[in-house]
Amino acid sequence: VQVYRYADGNLLEVFGTDRMQMPTAITLGPDGEIYVTDSKSNRVWVYDANYQYLRAIGTPGIGEENIRFPIDTEVVSVDVGGTVSYEVYVADQGNKRVQVYDRAGNWLRSITFEGTEGQNCNWFTGECEVPGAPAFNRLQALHFDTAGRLHVLDNFGAAVVMFDPADGSFLGTYGSYGIEAGTLRVPLDVVVSGANTAVVTAGDGDRIEMFTTQ
Repeated sequence: VQVYRYADGNLLEVFGTDRMQMPTAITLGPDGEIYVTDSKSNRVWVYDANYQYLRAIGTPGIGEENIRFPIDTEVVSVDVGGTVSYEVYVADQGNKRVQVYDRAGNWLRSITFEGTEGQNCNWFTGECEVPGAPAFNRLQALHFDTAGRLHVLDNFGAAVVMFDPADGSFLGTYGSYGIEAGTLRVPLDVVVSGANTAVVTAGDGDRIEMFTTQ
């Protein structure tokens, strides 16, 4: 990972060369901690604000605690009875799930999604008033909105699925496959603004789509 000074673009630091094989995403946690998602080594490496190695989160594999080709990580605070702790959410692309760990790297739970059936569907055309949401296929990015909902972008499903992070319950979805406005084609990233507007890279090279998620 290379660190540059924002003001002039000068290189300040290089770290992680002794561990990282394919870093794909970076996020910041409490106390300036740096979480680097490494897809090839199947781990999330954690460094302090001075770029010193602290610990690894996740181990390679297909077991309930493992991750396989992680692609993105988000760190959020959790307030339980006035006590604040942190949870680490990892997009476990290879195992088609989101893995949740505590700050120390202990596995807490998994969030999986088998999809939903469409509602009020026409038996002849197959079109539905409320389209069904596809099951997890190839997770690509994670983000949280101001309401605390977890947004999971699925690359092949061309949609973003929203969950309650506490229990993994399905809250809704937006986006569908296509090349016209309001659709997605192999989307790569999602960021939700403070106004709960989701900004999604459409994936076909020349579009960014914006969705209202309230």
